[in-house]
Amino acid sequence: MYEDIETAVIEFLKLARDRRMAVTGPMLSTLAEREASANGVEGFKASEGWLSRVKGRHGICGRALSGDAADETGLYFRATSTKSLVLPKDTAHGIIQDKSRLTLMVCTSMLGEKEKLLLIWKSEKPWALKGADMSKLPVVYKAQRKAWMIGLVFCCWMKDSTTECSN
Repeated sequence: MYEDIETAVIEFLKLARDRRMAVTGPMLSTLAEREASANGVEGFKASEGWLSRVKGRHGICGRALSGDAADETGLYFRATSTKSLVLPKDTAHGIIQDKSRLTLMVCTSMLGEKEKLLLIWKSEKPWALKGADMSKLPVVYKAQRKAWMIGLVFCCWMKDSTTECSN
């Protein structure tokens, strides 16, 4: 009954996966409802049941996408989903994750006293903080080339020193 909508959804899935993009069920449902609206189809609802039947007809299943393994914990704030809906012949390889990260250390004393947060980012003077007084930030800001916690940065934070801590 909604073959044009289903075809558009499957074509989008193929195109997105060819470009190594992660695709989720809600994305397909939203696309289906937009397609229905654009074609003047009234009363269409891309329900879980509808999506489940489309997935069944086309052999679409969910898979974890493989890529590089992370070797330490950090906040990869630009990362996308590592799972995607795929067609049966899709290998689910080749997704490239944005590795932009920052490190945020949260610390309390043994008495429960909260210490000021330590934020580690790549830039000595981030453009987003241009003109800001770094000493008045609600965090202790340190620069490190890869935004990693290293011994020198930790020691500088512990001592609350103003010495150069970047690499």
